[in-house]
Amino acid sequence: MKTYQKQWLRKGALSLLLLLSFGSTSLAFDDIAGTPQEESILSLKEAGIVNGVDANHFDPKGPVSYGEAVPMIVKGLDLNIDNIRFIKAPQASDFFANVANDAWNAEAFIIASLNGLPIPSDVQPQQTISAQDYAMLLTAALRDSAAAAQGTIAFDTTQEMNRGLAADWLYKARQLASISLSVETEKVSDEVNKVTLSWGSQPNSGYAIQITRIEFNNGQAHIYYTLSYPEPDKMYAQVITYPKAVTYIDSQYKPVAVPVKPAAPDPAAEANPPAAVPHS
Repeated sequence: MKTYQKQWLRKGALSLLLLLSFGSTSLAFDDIAGTPQEESILSLKEAGIVNGVDANHFDPKGPVSYGEAVPMIVKGLDLNIDNIRFIKAPQASDFFANVANDAWNAEAFIIASLNGLPIPSDVQPQQTISAQDYAMLLTAALRDSAAAAQGTIAFDTTQEMNRGLAADWLYKARQLASISLSVETEKVSDEVNKVTLSWGSQPNSGYAIQITRIEFNNGQAHIYYTLSYPEPDKMYAQVITYPKAVTYIDSQYKPVAVPVKPAAPDPAAEANPPAAVPHS
C-alpha cells in the first residue's frame, strides 16, 4: 500500500498557513477596542489563526461563511489527519459537492470531514454559517479530545454569528482544550494532607476553580471541581492570575481531581437551548 499522506500534507503546508487569514496582517485593529471579543481576537491573531479584513480592521460584526469557519476551527484546534494512511490522496470532491479541489480552503474541509465535523456534503463555502451550526462544529472538533473528559460549557446560539463572536468562541474552545489542572499534596500532620488544585496561569481575574464536594472510596478521595470563566459583559482586572482551590483530607486517601459533569438537559427547557462545547 502506497502512502500519500506526507506528500499531500507537505503540498498543503502553505495553504495551512493561510487557513485563517481573513485578510491582511496587522499589529492591531482599529475596530475592536473595547469590544467584548477584543482579547480573544488579539490572542488568536498573535497565534497566527486570524487576521483582519485589511491592515487596520477586523470587522467583528461582519458575517462568517462556512469557507472561513471550517479553516478557523481546523487551524485553531490543530485538527489533523496524521494517523490516517491513504491509498490515494483525498480530494475535497470526495466529501463535498461544491468545494473545489484547488480552493484555498479545500484541505481544511478534508481534514474537518475526516475528523468527524458534521458539515453537509452539499455545503456552499460562501454560505453564511449560523451560531448553532458553528457551535456544533466546535463541539464535534473537541468531542474526542481530552477536553471531553471535563464536562461542558454552554454557548448562547440565539446570538447572530459574526466574525467577532466566531473568534471569541474559538478562543474559548482553545482554552478549554488546553486546560492543565495540577493536584498538589502537602503534609499537614500524620493524619491530614492539604490538597491544592491549580489551574495554571490565566489572563484575568474572571477565571476560578471551585471544589464542590469530596467522596471517599477505595482509598481515593474524589475531589469534584468546577471551572468558572469570565462573564461576557463584566469587566475584570487584566492581570495574570493563578486560580487555586484548597481542601484537606485524611492522609490515608489519595486525591483524585474529578470535573463536575453538567446536569442532564431539562425536557421542558426552551426549544433552542445553548449548544454545549466540551472543555478540558
